[in-house]
Amino acid sequence: MQEAKIPAVNQVLEQIVRMVVIYFIAAQFVPRGLEYAAAAALIAIVVEEIFSFGFVFVAYKLHRKKRRVRMLPKLSAAQSLTLIMGMALPLTGNRVAGSLLTAWENVLIPRRLQMYGLPAAEAISEFGRIQGMAIPLIFFPTAVLTALSVTLVPAVSEAAAAKDMRGISSIASKALLFASITGVGAASLFLFFAHELGLAIYNQPIGLMLQLLGIMAPFIYMQIILSGVLNGLGCQMFIFRNSLLSSGISIAFIFIFVPQFGLVAYIFGWLVSLVVVIALGLRKIRQFMPLDMEFSRWLLRPLLAAAAAGLSSRILADRFLLEFAGLRIGLVLAIIILGVIYLGGVLLSGSISREEIERLFKRSSNSTKSID
Repeated sequence: MQEAKIPAVNQVLEQIVRMVVIYFIAAQFVPRGLEYAAAAALIAIVVEEIFSFGFVFVAYKLHRKKRRVRMLPKLSAAQSLTLIMGMALPLTGNRVAGSLLTAWENVLIPRRLQMYGLPAAEAISEFGRIQGMAIPLIFFPTAVLTALSVTLVPAVSEAAAAKDMRGISSIASKALLFASITGVGAASLFLFFAHELGLAIYNQPIGLMLQLLGIMAPFIYMQIILSGVLNGLGCQMFIFRNSLLSSGISIAFIFIFVPQFGLVAYIFGWLVSLVVVIALGLRKIRQFMPLDMEFSRWLLRPLLAAAAAGLSSRILADRFLLEFAGLRIGLVLAIIILGVIYLGGVLLSGSISREEIERLFKRSSNSTKSID
């Protein structure tokens, strides 16, 4: 239905519900041992999923009552089932294979870290910090991008069915531009305030991990949008193959380089896999239509705005905010200042306009034309 607001709000509420549940039950569960700590995490996930389902279900019902659109089906049940299964099977295979390969990675990395020279307990601890602390922070800003990616699927599918390649090109270009701008801004945050984020949120020294992962933020965010566009174009098998290729590259780096370079090799392998998958995805999209990619708007101007915002907020944080307001309040104020300066820089430089952002997220039955 191309309602970006609902999945965006839902993504944020999911994480809030999960954190609130863990906050209230952790004190009773964690002191009892590792099994109870794991149970607390799983309980939070279950409550989060139930809440998420209820929220989306109620939103769907309310949306249908408002629109009350009645259309006769154009496809038979058999035709509909064939189309759905043509998308569902590759997507399901991708998810299952991804889960299995991720589980394999999670087993391999601590073992290879031991070959790097870390004791078993420290190897698991280091891997736990990156998986349980650093990576969730990197993915936290993706709530809006995930919602946009979900919305892109029907928008692109609609345009593809109408053979409106110009409309798809406009949607894809502006969505990828938005992902690039968001990723560069997030990278600035994690590069300039990694140490403070680790201490304020987890009371753990994970600054180096956050900085290394922060460099990857633009690629991670762009990959989310690319998946939405490719799904809308019906390239589920291509996504499946790309996912396997990405996991293969990551596992190769874990096997070959982690014993020599530690977790840095794992992060670098992930970066290489992202670059390869994004390059292949952009190439695939260009087989369908031309794609406007302006280096200045996509990267140069956002980088300049991010550098100015990061340096300004870092100086203010060091000289005033962190000293007088304390770590947490000072960090929040510094992040707000960074965001305001970065957004102003992006808008003033013409990298993206306010109207383009509004049109990108605006729900409309003719969304492809409104974005253009």
